Amino acid sequence: MKTIALLTKKGGAGKSSMATGLAAIAAGDGLRVAIIDLDPQASACLWADVRDADTTLPSVAVASVAPIRLPNELNKCTAGGVDLVVIDTAPSADSGLVAASKAADLCLLPSRPGLADLSALADTVELLSGRNAFTLLNAVQTKALSAEGTRALKGLDLPVCPVIIWQRIAWGHAFSMGMSVAEYDSSGKASAELQQLWKWIKKELEI
Repeated sequence: MKTIALLTKKGGAGKSSMATGLAAIAAGDGLRVAIIDLDPQASACLWADVRDADTTLPSVAVASVAPIRLPNELNKCTAGGVDLVVIDTAPSADSGLVAASKAADLCLLPSRPGLADLSALADTVELLSGRNAFTLLNAVQTKALSAEGTRALKGLDLPVCPVIIWQRIAWGHAFSMGMSVAEYDSSGKASAELQQLWKWIKKELEI
């Protein structure tokens, strides 16, 4: 079983959208997938409630648990034959972020290219020394912001994911429908970017 954690102290970075999107695309790839939602807002659980009503979509199990219960939940996933666990975390430096980072085979730190977002990301990086972690530029609006954000990320003490996720309205629509952007519009640009990210993750995790 492989585990991915989405981490950053700042809200609005796109952790839940990315967690659910990756989980759904992995399920569509034939994997048995579970999301563990450590965020008290339980956004991933709300996404799952909508998704479960559509029986044509690949199944993604979602559980909302307290951080202290994470090891137990991971043991359940292992016993249940889950191939991939995606951990969604709260936007704070609480025990959930630390626990998720320790449990994950791969940590992704999504960040918008704004100053406040990048500053919060730098604080998160300090908690991840020695982890298999990558920063991920997310919801980028312009090529100029992409270049500036990439330069800023390279200044942090973590490698940068080679895939950039651009700001596209498909992400919001897909999330509200309990889908990934690849399911919402398989021929769209957002779908192509998510597919590219998933391909890179599979190589990193040797899935």
